[in-house]
Amino acid sequence: MEDVHGGEPWNDRKAIGSGESVATSSSSGNTLSTIQHTSGSGSFPLPLFVVEQPPGSWRDDDETRQRRQHIKGLLEEFCGNSSAALRRWFSDLGIAWVLRVAAEDDAPARLLLLEDQRTFAGRWIQALADITESILDTYHSCFSQSHLESLPEELEATIIPDPAHFSRFIQETMLKMLSFVDAIAALNPNNTRCTDATLDSNGAPLEKLKTLLDVRGAVFMASFLIQPLLLHLSSSAQTESCRTLLEDMEALRSDKDDILAEAIWNTMQEVTAAILLLADDGNHDSWDTPQGSSAGIHKVTRSIERYIRLLEINYRSVDQIVRKAADCGTYAPKTCSTNPFTSMITEMVSCLEEKLAKMSESFPNTSLGLLFLINNLHSLWQQLHPVYDTKFNMSVLTRKIEDYIDKYLQEAWAPVLARLHSSSPSTLQFGRKHFPLSKFESEFRKTHNDQKLWKVPDPELRKRLRKAITDKVASGFTNFLEENTVSTRGSTITPQEVEDMLQELFEG
Repeated sequence: MEDVHGGEPWNDRKAIGSGESVATSSSSGNTLSTIQHTSGSGSFPLPLFVVEQPPGSWRDDDETRQRRQHIKGLLEEFCGNSSAALRRWFSDLGIAWVLRVAAEDDAPARLLLLEDQRTFAGRWIQALADITESILDTYHSCFSQSHLESLPEELEATIIPDPAHFSRFIQETMLKMLSFVDAIAALNPNNTRCTDATLDSNGAPLEKLKTLLDVRGAVFMASFLIQPLLLHLSSSAQTESCRTLLEDMEALRSDKDDILAEAIWNTMQEVTAAILLLADDGNHDSWDTPQGSSAGIHKVTRSIERYIRLLEINYRSVDQIVRKAADCGTYAPKTCSTNPFTSMITEMVSCLEEKLAKMSESFPNTSLGLLFLINNLHSLWQQLHPVYDTKFNMSVLTRKIEDYIDKYLQEAWAPVLARLHSSSPSTLQFGRKHFPLSKFESEFRKTHNDQKLWKVPDPELRKRLRKAITDKVASGFTNFLEENTVSTRGSTITPQEVEDMLQELFEG
């Protein structure tokens, strides 16, 4: 099998199906400017394709003419030996391995695909875009009405391929290309036990899911662009075989889409199970920073965020799959939401909060455990807020974060203020008196020193917490000084110094 690690890197066509906004282009300068793709909520490829392009919309430079001659040569060879023609074309595109991967008895090829799915899928997606562009260009250079009208009648029959022959060429090409779908989908069973490492940015389940979503998007795009051509060619040929071919192509597309949808749903379940396993394993290696010194973001939170981000980028595709799972009974939404996708996200967030709350109990310091909850839920809120504010009940998550902040202030800083309102001075050793101000200062410095190295990664949240503590502690201290005429003996700290020290908190 050829080395798929060599050759040209992905160009802009790699974005097909990835959820990015793309205008597909190639080095030849031909731009499929009719392809439009909106990412984010409401995103599924929505191409606008017009069979008849205005004159001059397709370039006619030397490279383009050479490619057209190459395709016409393949068409001529296809008449005599279809398999040889396709082998040559696939080899020229650097994807001769597709024919081997599709072979049921070629175990080494499938093993190589299993070991490097992402690279193989990327090369396949790029090749599918190349093939689609070549087919579109050939059609427009041979069959578009504007082109036919510009040709002398005596030349038309000599340079225009037979529509039925061209249709069969397209069908055989796509049949071989789409056999890759069966191979890539078969590599995604949902019974694999995954560890925390598999959920990293380059981890297996999320990478498998992204690969499948990208492949599905590429198949959709190619089918959407080629199907109108086949319909037009069928009308031109006016033969029963062409009409049957059109039906067969639609059935093939539908079958491959079902295969990919099932594989995507299975992999989504695999990812969810792996995340829950990561949350339950009690492995301290799952922390971004040492548990004892920081309340940083847990890897399970990062995994959920990456997972939700991937689902949102491919929202239209995933929403369709989740709805079908709900209709078929393989997924039973637990919330009252009319949208199964939103229900799935809601359940995931609720489950994560429960897991995080359980993790927080393992902290030796209750205040640190509460800060851990605040950090992680706020990080999740940042991920959800921009895209789910209208679909997901963000007010619930917001209120829970506020509740945890109130609990943290009560647990960590209320005892500091309480020192100002302690009973009358008590006699300590050596006959010294311990007055409220000295008790307050001692407790404040101790709490400050304990929490100074605790980590709040997000600058806005860090600023918000510092302000909340300042409003509670520094203001309380100032009010106490203004309302009481007590001796300041034993105290060396001022309200301004308290405020300045509080600005040092949570730098880690």
